[in-house]
Amino acid sequence: MADVPSIAVGDEGEPVLTRAEEDALARESTAAFPSFVAGFYRAMLNVFDNLPEPGKQGRVGGKIEEQMLSSINAACETVTSALSPALFDQALAQFVQHVAHSPRANSAKAIGHMAASFARADAVKTLAKLFDLCESQIRVEIEGGAGSSPTTSSATPMEGDMTLQWYCLLLAGAIAQAGEAILPYADRVVKLVRYMMDTVKSERAYTHTGRVLAWLLASPLSFWTRESRFVNADEYAAEGASVVGVDRADPSADFKQRHHLLWGKLYEVGEVKVEWHVPTEPEIAFGFRILDEIVEPALERLESLVRADAADGPATDRKTWAASVCSMCTIVRQAMPSLSGLVPPSLPAEPGLPAFDAGCVDPARDRADDAATRSPSCWPICRRARAASF
Repeated sequence: MADVPSIAVGDEGEPVLTRAEEDALARESTAAFPSFVAGFYRAMLNVFDNLPEPGKQGRVGGKIEEQMLSSINAACETVTSALSPALFDQALAQFVQHVAHSPRANSAKAIGHMAASFARADAVKTLAKLFDLCESQIRVEIEGGAGSSPTTSSATPMEGDMTLQWYCLLLAGAIAQAGEAILPYADRVVKLVRYMMDTVKSERAYTHTGRVLAWLLASPLSFWTRESRFVNADEYAAEGASVVGVDRADPSADFKQRHHLLWGKLYEVGEVKVEWHVPTEPEIAFGFRILDEIVEPALERLESLVRADAADGPATDRKTWAASVCSMCTIVRQAMPSLSGLVPPSLPAEPGLPAFDAGCVDPARDRADDAATRSPSCWPICRRARAASF
């Protein structure tokens, strides 16, 4: 008679599994994750396509739709940042295929936010897929007459400008957090924005031109956090031993083999390794180039329009003059918020003691096992930090 395998059970009759058995079951239960990712983005894009048509001031629906879009954008950013390189390529290809063939007025802003979530996860791949598409389509639309009617109000948007608006928002999302990844496209993007500034006359067209310019300056010149994954960057990039027989907390284990053990991992505040984007010399030089080639000509043109109006009296075509003035004012105004990145910060002579959590000077004391030695002011922030993890 063959031996019957025995199965250990717990106090309530549930099977007690070994670590290897738990890992095998976790892998099997997530084997269809690529299909889930494809279905997730397909569902999100279908939601965007079926949003109400934009109303006053370009708003899509009411408060319910706004709350839903905020939740969807947060979910997309969380899922996108957690994808492996292979799944990211799959999701990005699915997204590009959709946006290249279905411009819609009701989902233009939402699509821009989704493009930003892809750029935040991997700006190099996102720009490689989207920049050529956006550049060519924006030029085609402008050459076809989009944005050519001078207006100073967006109360009555023109149907012919919808596709131009779509690709402008898509481009703005792709460069929103590109940082140094935009530098290989520096010549082309400067020429494109300058072409848009010199050509478009409608309110929506030059407003979106200003939005692209704002992100083009803010992305390389601002300070922002690079990572939004659920583990630290060094753990995510870890390559080492197989998960079999390796402790869950061992950072030397290969992340690809043990990532299912880290879902929902909790960190103490002092354990989180924040990676900041800090402007580099090439990025600062790129910012000055934008000022020289785009913002300064806009200021000169604005001054010439004002001087001509004061010297020669009201222009014959007052509508075109007003649209030109508003266009140049929009360009200059959108460039102003990002200029603070060009000013080096002033550091105090005595910076003081380092602070952790909510004022604890010594993070080791906050991690002490004895609750009596733990600073009460640290507890709320520690809880929020742990609850905010994926």
